[in-house]
Amino acid sequence: MHRIAYPIGGLGNHIRWLCLLSEEYNNFETINGVGFFVNGKMFPFDTDKKVKFIQENVYPDNRNCFNYIEIELNFKRKINQYFQTTHYITDFITDKSPHKSILVTSTVQNCIKHYFKFHPLWNGNAWKKSDRDVFAQKILQTNENHIKYTVNKDEEILLVNSDDLNTEVLNYSFYDRICEFLKISNVYEHANLCHKLWYDLQRRSELLLKDFFMNATYPDFPWTTYKDKYASSNVYSEQDWNEMKNTALELYR
Repeated sequence: MHRIAYPIGGLGNHIRWLCLLSEEYNNFETINGVGFFVNGKMFPFDTDKKVKFIQENVYPDNRNCFNYIEIELNFKRKINQYFQTTHYITDFITDKSPHKSILVTSTVQNCIKHYFKFHPLWNGNAWKKSDRDVFAQKILQTNENHIKYTVNKDEEILLVNSDDLNTEVLNYSFYDRICEFLKISNVYEHANLCHKLWYDLQRRSELLLKDFFMNATYPDFPWTTYKDKYASSNVYSEQDWNEMKNTALELYR
């Protein structure tokens, strides 16, 4: 089984989409043959059609900072039993050996930038300095756990740094190392197209986030991830809302 463990904000799900473009996943023991449907459409076998599927369903034009996580979780639940992504190596599925595990590290600043725009409330908090310090420690601890990870029986590991993905053009060496490790086809041109879709979505989300906080007023909060749990002025104060705004304008100048 193929698995990815990554720090919060460490881009593990995007790495998986790049992998799934390869034809080696086109068999009836993986996602294509087990009813992975979205909007009535099955994830295709043809690589060109996979790119189109990802463009229309994974990174569509209407996906943004407000609905990003809601869409991500829908896919994650469908795919994890065949190609797992998780923030915690202790949560690795262990009953489908042998395993090939990609362990991701990343800098604290990049993780926060990737994560905040989709989670302006973290565990119900508004990202005060103390919250950011706790988040930073989690990232640093995850990095250390991955660097010092002890390989188990029937397992191979590859350590990568997802900071290499913060470019408009997909880093060829980063992608090729993963393909070589997983023994999957290198379809770089297709992977680069999907990476560009992802990159543009990140930039679009950051601009939308900045525009929201520059023009909205308390208690506006359009993030669908929190619509039931946190989207209420009874949960976060005007001071909390301003903390979110200040953090957004600091991170995405």
